[in-house]
Amino acid sequence: MRQEVGSLIAAVSGVLLVQVPAGALPAALEWPVRLLGILGFVGVLWYLWRRWRQPAPERRPRSRRAIRTFVVCLALIVVGLLLGLWLFTQVLPAPALIVPWIVILLGLHFLLFAATFEFPIFERLGGVLFVLGIVGGAIFLSFTPAASALTGIVAGFVLLIFSVASEEPQLGPVGSSRGDAS
Repeated sequence: MRQEVGSLIAAVSGVLLVQVPAGALPAALEWPVRLLGILGFVGVLWYLWRRWRQPAPERRPRSRRAIRTFVVCLALIVVGLLLGLWLFTQVLPAPALIVPWIVILLGLHFLLFAATFEFPIFERLGGVLFVLGIVGGAIFLSFTPAASALTGIVAGFVLLIFSVASEEPQLGPVGSSRGDAS
């Protein structure tokens, strides 16, 4: 699997996490944040399109067992999402905790993705999202309901930034090849 696939998953998740909670912002901030999220997403797509045109480095294929474990864990994350939605809307009077919960689950997803497909950059992304979701939920519970929307927006921009990060840069100047001194 190419790193760009994970980057595309992160970018789509990021733009959604910026757009959905942006509605909770004051009117003066809502549209600039939405626009910045869309521009960031378009920039990520451009970057990934340029990277995809270059040959992917050789990687050893994942075992069937690793893929099965990945799929089972993804299914458990989906179950966790559904249970969290039910818990925060039906049992606890705190539907605003859904956004930090989703950020925590996205962090777990990227930790799992990094371990399965050996992309260390996504391990760091998963850790950042996991901690961000916990901190956002704690701030929401302790101080202000606005922390829920801000957690989603910050996580969205973190996802967009990590979408263009890579272990080793793959892009050179336009029109030249690597190692070309001219």
